[in-house]
Amino acid sequence: MENNLPITFETLRVRYGTGRSYLIRTEGRHKVHGYRKGVMTGLGDLELKEWKRLAMELVQTSQEQQLYQNLLEWRLEHNCRRSDSEPEIDALELHMSRIFDDPLWVGYIPFNRRYRPEILDSSRLVWVKTECCGEPGEVTKERLEYEDGRIPCPVCGRWSAFEPAQMTKNKQKEVMWMDKLAVVVEDGMVREVYEPYPGQFDVEVLDLDTTDPEEERVIQERLQIIQQHLMRIY
Repeated sequence: MENNLPITFETLRVRYGTGRSYLIRTEGRHKVHGYRKGVMTGLGDLELKEWKRLAMELVQTSQEQQLYQNLLEWRLEHNCRRSDSEPEIDALELHMSRIFDDPLWVGYIPFNRRYRPEILDSSRLVWVKTECCGEPGEVTKERLEYEDGRIPCPVCGRWSAFEPAQMTKNKQKEVMWMDKLAVVVEDGMVREVYEPYPGQFDVEVLDLDTTDPEEERVIQERLQIIQQHLMRIY
């Protein structure tokens, strides 16, 4: 390793991938070569296996194993990296970059809402309505300041023009409920399933078999909102 730098998330952040062939042996007139994969970091060019070992040790000593599992789950659900890459390596690369703290990351709001909701309490969030979907959604102010007139739609992900959206507290709660895939259960059986937009949801179960009258009232109110805004798929 270079520069005698400490092992931190910043020094293990991947700048780009590296690779080079090397000679294993010579068999007569033929040469047998291998290929070494690596990554360029603040510590220098590290072999991929060594970088993975150091990154996993850092995750463990930082007591962020659950956060790594969350990133791995997110990577597997969204398939947001190269199709030929290893999900575990991708999750570690995201972890070393601290992408979950970057308000410019397109997944900043949905990821933190699912796994670290307290982070959003101090985030600079605004409501917008995009030209493509016409549905209100939340984005970070940093994203609006960074982009020039077009943003990734918080509903479908397409790049689109946008305008500010005026939202009441009740409307905000109603829209935030739409980040879920809703499963309606009655008589111990799944009766209905509603989805918002593919691949971008949490799961909420509405159990109509509850014996609590107040809970049943709340569930029925949510179900009415879900039936208005989501598409039934089962």
